[in-house]
Amino acid sequence: MARPAMNDDDTETKRSTARRRMGVALAFLLGVVLTVALVVWSGAGDLAALFARLGWGEGIVALLVVVAVFSAIQLVDAIGWGRLIPAEARPGWARLFWLRYVCNSVNTLLPVAQVGGEFVRALGLARLGLPAPRAGAGVVIDLTLGLATLVVFALLGLALAGTRAGGGDTLLGAGIATAVFAALIAGFIAAQRRGLFAAMAHGLGRFTVGQRWLAVVGGAAALDAEIDAIYRRRGPVLACAAWRLVGWLAGAFEVWAILWFLGIEVGFAEALILESLGQIIRNAGFAIPGALGVQEGGFTAIALLLSLGPEVGLAVSLFKRARAVAVGLPILLVWQALEGRRLAARS
Repeated sequence: MARPAMNDDDTETKRSTARRRMGVALAFLLGVVLTVALVVWSGAGDLAALFARLGWGEGIVALLVVVAVFSAIQLVDAIGWGRLIPAEARPGWARLFWLRYVCNSVNTLLPVAQVGGEFVRALGLARLGLPAPRAGAGVVIDLTLGLATLVVFALLGLALAGTRAGGGDTLLGAGIATAVFAALIAGFIAAQRRGLFAAMAHGLGRFTVGQRWLAVVGGAAALDAEIDAIYRRRGPVLACAAWRLVGWLAGAFEVWAILWFLGIEVGFAEALILESLGQIIRNAGFAIPGALGVQEGGFTAIALLLSLGPEVGLAVSLFKRARAVAVGLPILLVWQALEGRRLAARS
């Protein structure tokens, strides 16, 4: 049987998909090169000596503690996300926690830009019976509020860093940069209220990922309407923002725990500076899978600012990577097994 000829739209879609995959591969390669360069520049021997302070037993204990702290952060974020869903339609907290963890694992470990996990959790909510537009809108707003509260968290870190750096110029420059980022987030929120996805629908439709996203959320117009409806419910929106800010603040405890196990005695303020500015830099590298290299470079630079040594910042970042693999890889394997069973049941 002759194969049907591809039309121009099919050809363009395949070309755009190939370009996207090539871009992701090149970004990932760039991240690997940057990470290796940072290890060499900071001193591979110094980095190895820092990790050598941990024996196997203490290293496992440290990893378990850090995993526990990070899991608590994921639970806090899941609670915030759940507040955007009406109580009568909200899935159980355990399921929201699971989807939040799967989302993080996808964004961190799979070769996708750092928004692939948002597609997964929107799809997961829709499969649990939540109307698709509501599921997609909740994910979009939760992601937006996460970035907005990250700005607040970063401002706190910048203020603390400025007092330690001892320069008003540092605070001024960092404040201007953060203000610009905050303005972009505010503009993004305003655009959402005015039908952002309907305006973007044509452009999204040219890409396979965009087509899948719009299919999952029930179309651009329905998504925009649901986003506007959620923003009108200010109580849940403010509650979600508050929980997300708590999650960011709790992240400083993870950094403090890592430093403590590595034998680096610092106060909570230093840990908060590392985490807040490290996260703002990491999120700026969203186009690189897992922010590989960007995260490492950010923590290294901030450690230098705090006079901790570049190997300390790099060690914190790599310990976070170890935690991500230790807990994220099993989660992805279980998720894939569940997806396989679901597909098998449908066939």
